[in-house]
Formats: sequence, structure tokens, C-alpha cells
Amino acid sequence: MNNVENNLWCEYSDLPSPLSYKNKMVHFEDAKDFTPCYTPVEIFKMGIFGGSYFQIQTQLPLDFVEELGGIEYGRQEDKKKNFYGVISGSSLEWWENQGLIHKDDPNGWVEWYVKFYYGRRHPDDSRQIQRFKSFISRHMGMIRSYETKGKDSPKTKQNLLQWAWDYTIDLKN
Repeated sequence: MNNVENNLWCEYSDLPSPLSYKNKMVHFEDAKDFTPCYTPVEIFKMGIFGGSYFQIQTQLPLDFVEELGGIEYGRQEDKKKNFYGVISGSSLEWWENQGLIHKDDPNGWVEWYVKFYYGRRHPDDSRQIQRFKSFISRHMGMIRSYETKGKDSPKTKQNLLQWAWDYTIDLKN
């Protein structure tokens, strides 16, 4: 367990969902509507952003860096390092051009999530939680659409993983 105060600590729980599924989710005492499926360390170890997420050096929680076994910055993305073996998502430059990057989290949403998970609370939290919910809703709609057509989308699944979501959890069922 990390060194975060108890009132900010999040943990896995097997709480039954009101949406008829039961799964391990990450729960935050002070953000009950934000329930990712994976911790930051889990998504990095599973394989996201081709091993090249942290392009801009930034201060990260020491517990995260230690649990992950260190951070490498600015590496080229390698699809073999991604869980689904594909490159997915938009570039950091694209996100910056859309105005979606906060100056305190220059690497984007996942950096925000790492810091939130390890206890930082920030004025940008509600916007980032809303982005998470919107992203999951849109991309799960894509998964359902592909499935009804008998198709698969490893890129959409990789995108969901990069937002700490397990695509097998369908909020509509």
C-alpha cells in the first residue's frame, strides 16, 4: 500500500454494481462516480502506449515509480509492447492542439490518473472524471456496434485499456 492518507486512498472492492455485474473496480472514497477497472501500475504493466507514454519529464508519485520499477521518457512507441499488439490513440500533439492537456499534467489523462490515484486532488479533477466517463461511454458503444456486426476492434480495446477500462464490462447490460 502506498503512503496516501486513508481518506484519499482507493482500493479494489468486490462491491456489487447497481448495473447487474460484479467485478473488481477501483473505488475512491471522495469520487464515488469514478470507477476505473485498473490501477495505473496495472495498465502500464499490461501494456499501454507502446511503452512510450511519458514523453515530457514530469514529477510523478514516488510510490508509482517504485511499483512500476522506474520510468523511461520519450521512447518510440512499439506496438509489441501494447496488450492488444496494436498502436491506438492520438498523439500527444493532437491532444495538445485540442486544448485537452492541463499544464499540471503535460502527458495527458493517464498522468492525471496516476496522480489522482496516489492522492493528489486538483481543480481539474471533475473535468478529467467527466472525460473518462464520456470516453468509456463512446468507446463501449463502438465495441457493441462491432460485436453486432461480428467484428472485432483491437484498437478500440487498446484505447479502453489506456483509459483503465476493461472492455468486457458493458455498462448497458
